[in-house]
Amino acid sequence: MNDLKQAGTFPHQFLNANLEVVPYDGSQISWRVSAYVLIIKDGKLLLAKSKHEKLYDVLGGGIEIGETVEEALHREVLEEGGAKIKIGQLQFSAVDWFYHREGKFYQTLQLYFEAELVGEQVAPTDSAMEWMGFVPIDEVSTKYVLAVSPPAKHLIEKYLSGLRSK
Repeated sequence: MNDLKQAGTFPHQFLNANLEVVPYDGSQISWRVSAYVLIIKDGKLLLAKSKHEKLYDVLGGGIEIGETVEEALHREVLEEGGAKIKIGQLQFSAVDWFYHREGKFYQTLQLYFEAELVGEQVAPTDSAMEWMGFVPIDEVSTKYVLAVSPPAKHLIEKYLSGLRSK
């Protein structure tokens, strides 16, 4: 595998948060586990948008060394959505290859959980968040394009489709 990590020969495509291809330059690829929540309320999905990105995302992100999955989810949801949650079941997982705007290439295992809000939302603690809100499920991926890899997008759409049919 080491010889595959040379610039231009790595077999995976890296996307940035705006879903633009970033050519791999041969630098170190970091491994990351990330956790996300799918919060549905009244037929709408909670999304957030960073002022650094063009697209929307479900709440969540990287699990820090020493954190549990649950601790990371609670922290990320407060940072990005100003909310406290009750974490539900793991719904699916995906593997992604992405380039972070701070100059790092990642391979990540993404875990997607159901969750529900506990109490009222307040302002996100992350000052980079410019918007958060519940959007109609039918407008996810059309009006509100998600900043996720194609495999994760497919799984999220499949999950949301199952909710529409209930």
